[in-house]
Amino acid sequence: MNKVKFVTVPLSVLFMSLTAHSQDLDQKKSLEIKPSILEGKDKGGSTLGLEYQFSKNLLRYDVAPANPLQPDSFKSVTFDVAGTGTVALNSERNPKNFLDFVGSIESLYWSRNLGTFIGSLNGKFETDQSFKNKQGVFSINATFAKRNIFVKNGFFSVDVGYGRVDPRNDEARAAALQSQKLSTFNRWEAEVLYLHRTQNPTFDTIELNYRYFSERNAPLEIRQAGIAAHKLATIRLGIKKDFFVAYSRGSLPFNRKSDQIVQAGWSYKIQP
Repeated sequence: MNKVKFVTVPLSVLFMSLTAHSQDLDQKKSLEIKPSILEGKDKGGSTLGLEYQFSKNLLRYDVAPANPLQPDSFKSVTFDVAGTGTVALNSERNPKNFLDFVGSIESLYWSRNLGTFIGSLNGKFETDQSFKNKQGVFSINATFAKRNIFVKNGFFSVDVGYGRVDPRNDEARAAALQSQKLSTFNRWEAEVLYLHRTQNPTFDTIELNYRYFSERNAPLEIRQAGIAAHKLATIRLGIKKDFFVAYSRGSLPFNRKSDQIVQAGWSYKIQP
C-alpha cells in the first residue's frame, strides 16, 4: 500500500511531512526542536536559545479517500493544532522573541501533479516568551505547497492570511497610542518558504523563508512608531548531521525595530 503523508501549517512542518518517505496518510504529529546560539546585532550579545515547531492532527475526515493502491489525489477536512517560536535563556537578548499557537479547521486537497492546497479557519494566540505582550488572532488562510516545482529536490510553499487581531497587551502599541485600551485591528500576514536538498558534501539543505505581517489602515501613531508592519527574511544552511547556520534580517510582532540575527545550532526531528 502506498499512501501520502501530510501535516498542516507551519510551512516548515508541512515540508517535514511532504518530503518524508510518503508512506502514511495517518500522520498524526511532528515536532522539531533546534537548540542554538542566537545573536542579534542590536541585542547586546548572544544567548542560548531553543527554536521549536510542532503540529498535531486531532481529527480528520476523508471527503474523497485516495485510491489505496495508487493515490493520485485526495480531499480531507482536519482539525489541527500547531505552533512555532524561539525561547532564550536571556529574553532581553532574544532577537526572535515571538511565539504562536494555532488551532485550525482545514480543508485540504492533494494532487500528485498539482500539489497541496489548503483553506483554513484559524484561532491563534501570539505572545513573547515572558507573556507580557500577547494577542489573539482569528484569520482565514490559503496555503499552497509543492515539491519539485522549480527544480528536482526543491520544495515551495506560500501561505496568505487575513484576520482580526485583539491586542490584549502590547507595550509598544500602547506606548505609541498613549493608551492602555487597545482596539482590535485587521491584519494581513504571509509566509513563503523554499527549501532545496543539495548534493553538496558539506551542506545538505538551503532554506529561504520570508514572513510578513501588515496592519490594515494602521493609525498614524502606529506607522510613525514603525510597528505597522513586520517582516523577517531568513536564509538557513543545513549542515551534515543535522547542524545548521542561519542569518535573518527584520523583525516579528512585539519587536520594536528591525535587527540582524545570526544563529547556529542543531536540529532534532520527531515524526512517529
